[in-house]
Amino acid sequence: MQLAPGEKDSVAVLAAGTPAGKRLAMVMEHDGHLAITLDGATCPGCRWPAAGIEQCVSLYLTLLRNQTESSFE
Repeated sequence: MQLAPGEKDSVAVLAAGTPAGKRLAMVMEHDGHLAITLDGATCPGCRWPAAGIEQCVSLYLTLLRNQTESSFE
């Protein structure tokens, strides 16, 4: 699997999808934090310590379900 630019700092991609042609991913970073990225860039306010996995997964699934082309612009 090829990582998007910026995801090279991730230890692992835990989940990824492509709503509206954009790569939305939930990743684990080298410092153990979880983050949600859009085309490889961490979304503002979308980074949690590992203990915050429930919030991360919940937001990731919500974004994946509800994103449309216009909401990424």
